[in-house]
Amino acid sequence: FTTPNEDLSPVFSAGIRCEPFPQGVCGSGDSFVMDDKMRGWNVVDMEAYALAKVCAGQGVPFCCLKFISDGANAGAVETWASSLEKTAESLHKAVREIIN
Repeated sequence: FTTPNEDLSPVFSAGIRCEPFPQGVCGSGDSFVMDDKMRGWNVVDMEAYALAKVCAGQGVPFCCLKFISDGANAGAVETWASSLEKTAESLHKAVREIIN
């Protein structure tokens, strides 16, 4: 995959570890992943790549927390919608752990 109008590699390492949480490899795209195939990554996020790319370009530390809300399969849209409340609670708790 490539980023349009850019010569830089779309694969890069950016950010800081969000201790005590596990580190992942994030894949990205412009639509929901619906085929269960993880092509070298273990989490998918449409927005994190863009944020990481900007931070890397500006030399700003980047930490992204991702709550796995669905299985990236045919039921992803329904599973995602039904997990929003749990997602919000879990991420709120994680942010409190990081800043305290």
